[in-house]
Amino acid sequence: MKKIEDLKIFLKLVDGWLSFHEGFFLYKASVEVSKLNRGEIVEIGSWLGKSTICLAIGSGKSVVYAVDPHKGEFSKGNGLGKSAPTFKEFVSNLKKANVNEKVVPIVKTSEDAAKKWNKKIKLLFIDGLHDIKHAREDYDLWSKFLIKDGIIALHDAFCGHVGPEKVVLESFLASAFYKEIGVVGSIIYAKKGKPNLWEKLNLFRTKKLIKLALILNKKEFRFKFFLIHRIFKLLLINKYTSSNMLKRI
Repeated sequence: MKKIEDLKIFLKLVDGWLSFHEGFFLYKASVEVSKLNRGEIVEIGSWLGKSTICLAIGSGKSVVYAVDPHKGEFSKGNGLGKSAPTFKEFVSNLKKANVNEKVVPIVKTSEDAAKKWNKKIKLLFIDGLHDIKHAREDYDLWSKFLIKDGIIALHDAFCGHVGPEKVVLESFLASAFYKEIGVVGSIIYAKKGKPNLWEKLNLFRTKKLIKLALILNKKEFRFKFFLIHRIFKLLLINKYTSSNMLKRI
């Protein structure tokens, strides 16, 4: 219970674009993969550490590799926003959450960090710049390290930014390498592995719903938000969004 209370505190305290719902998913996914006996936890894009803290709280004995150049660049609409460099505040937030010893900052761009990366990955959270070039680059550079039963997740991919959406359409939904796909807030995640018959049926349904939601999001019509973010989210309920999380959809 203390870990959940810590999540609530730091999701409110630390600035960023991660909802409680999404932060809770990262925590639960981190707890889940901590049971795997190999692989690392990696996030691409840390900003001020909100997602990093969620991952670290649930990571058990695993560390979190946090990749971010900390230049203060962020996606803003279809362009790029700019703030002050973020590394100092990032480290300060990790210390306040008492997880700084569980985090290995890699202060580089995703591209530069990938050049020397040679470890397997069990949880990959991609939340870098959201234009098509960078979203595609992040996925291509890092997803190849994902192990069987590992989880990959893209922020702002469900009716969010064009880059993550395109990666989902071209890679997640078109891939035969994932046995589970789901939506949590604006996050779309996938678990690597060969699906059984039940998983194939669920995948077919989930892929159709996500694809339809992304298509409808490009159109303008009455009750669009209600349809996509209420009705579709209800149809896409999964293990991370059920029970006590249902009220937060």
